Amino acid sequence: MNLAWRIMADRSKSGEMMRTIIRSIVLSCCLFFTSLIAFAEEAPRKETLKAVIPDLGHYSLFDKKRNLIVQYWHDWAKRNGYNIEISNATREEVLRGLSLNTIDMVLTVPSQ
Repeated sequence: MNLAWRIMADRSKSGEMMRTIIRSIVLSCCLFFTSLIAFAEEAPRKETLKAVIPDLGHYSLFDKKRNLIVQYWHDWAKRNGYNIEISNATREEVLRGLSLNTIDMVLTVPSQ
């Protein structure tokens, strides 16, 4: 009889151990899938476009048109899910940026 009680006690301990292992596995799976769902719901990262406006030397004549073009491209980027960085660049910087693939767009200001 004593042996039977020992076997039953061992089985109950091992059963408890199995339940603990199963609980920890289920909890780990729940945490894993919760983190996956949270990651999937995170807003997608926006690609940043690098654009330059060639430096014309004197912007007083072109300021209004330049500002309209900059505003247009900022609005376009926002509508299409991009960020855009617009900066001034000399002709040499534009050519170097295009050859090295470090800029995505060259924006021009019409002269008229």
